[in-house]
Amino acid sequence: MRISAILVITVLLVGCRPPPPQSSLFDAARLGSVAQIEMRLSEGVKVGQTDAIGATALHYAALRGHVPVVELLLRSGADPSARDESRRTPLHYAASMAQAAVMRRLVEAGVDVSLVDDHGMTAAHLATVSEVPPAQVIDALTALRDAKANLLARDHERRTPAYMAAVTGQVGVLEFLVESGATLRGPDAYGMTLLHAAARGAGIRRDVPHRAMVHYLLEHELEIDATDVQGRTPLLFAAQAGAADVAEMLISRGAKVDARDIQGMGALHYALSDKDAPLEERLRTLTVLLSLGADVDAKNDSGDTALHIAADIGDTASARLLVRQGAAVNAQTRDGMTPLHAAAKRGSAELVAFLLSEGADVDARTRLGSTPLNLAQRNNHPAVIKLLEATQSSGV
Repeated sequence: MRISAILVITVLLVGCRPPPPQSSLFDAARLGSVAQIEMRLSEGVKVGQTDAIGATALHYAALRGHVPVVELLLRSGADPSARDESRRTPLHYAASMAQAAVMRRLVEAGVDVSLVDDHGMTAAHLATVSEVPPAQVIDALTALRDAKANLLARDHERRTPAYMAAVTGQVGVLEFLVESGATLRGPDAYGMTLLHAAARGAGIRRDVPHRAMVHYLLEHELEIDATDVQGRTPLLFAAQAGAADVAEMLISRGAKVDARDIQGMGALHYALSDKDAPLEERLRTLTVLLSLGADVDAKNDSGDTALHIAADIGDTASARLLVRQGAAVNAQTRDGMTPLHAAAKRGSAELVAFLLSEGADVDARTRLGSTPLNLAQRNNHPAVIKLLEATQSSGV
């Protein structure tokens, strides 16, 4: 299953956290109430009953780290290897929150540490991406290593726990995995290396600085301009993530600032490609890229410049920065679209006004003969229509 660069870890993290259970037995397990569990079992509730997603009470107790409840459920006959609809065991659930004590108890109860879920992920994969302090992750991984779990296993997309550690930016976790025999080399199913993963991860785990991870990987001589199956280098992922510090480090270490993917998209294009990226980070990244030699008017295979992209997403602040750095306001795509066409089509009156003030051609036509006004009219943007009509009538 192909997972996009922005959603891959979301699937891992959210997918391991099922919705709140509905049964009182599940509630008791989730809350860690031994007394309530004992009462429900005495009333004849089956310890192995499952909820809507196939999870048992043991799954939820493991997820929450409630060791006494886990002990009680196991003594009462709960299956430590029971699987939910995603084929995750209680060990997977415990690992997703790095609940080391529970993991050790499940191992003692005989759970198979090699079992994988529907994505091919082991407990080690899930422990590595858990959003808990690194020391807790390492404790969970230690429990798995002690149980002879394979810490080098690859999921269905050929990602290892080490790859996941690179995404999270936790250098200490990656160092532990390397000490345990993990390799830093070997791409995933899409040709992405750990350096790609670290650069991309800066946009997924924004709470963790990724510069140290990138530095660690570069010190271990990972190829700085390696390309995945779409021709993307680590720099392009760093630009997309809005990780100016990572982009700066990569370029200073020799990464090609003018690298392009198979569609001709460069770092400036990528810096504008994540609409959800914080504006401040985007502007900082654009500034760094331009200061280090990125061509402000570089075009992708469709003829879009970075200014076209900024106009297309209605990003006036980035457009101002690009124009200040010399971006051509009347650059045309292969279809004859100018940034003004893109801004008018989107309906961004502020951006249209800015481009007009910078000399954008109000009468420019696409290959199909459309002016910016035509596009604003077709898309019903009255404020933009008013601006463009006023400019035309004034002859500016």
